[in-house]
Amino acid sequence: MCFSEFPERITPGNIQIFLSHKEGIFMQNSGMGMGIFLTGAMAGMVAGAALGATMAPSSRQIKRTVNKAAKKVNQAVDNLANAIEM
Repeated sequence: MCFSEFPERITPGNIQIFLSHKEGIFMQNSGMGMGIFLTGAMAGMVAGAALGATMAPSSRQIKRTVNKAAKKVNQAVDNLANAIEM
């Protein structure tokens, strides 16, 4: 018995036949070689590197963020020093 879709009336026997049929198809088509896997992995790494390069912040944005952080640290140190003096 071969199902192209899940049967309308569900019985334990139908489920078992359906699952064994699907497993058979999976087992027949799962012979992916290591070369294909590595090719796909490499393509993913290249795509990720390209996307990362386009999304990277500019040096101007980095300098601005560093200056803001330095100002906040200086303010925090000044606030701490003023609190200690009291």
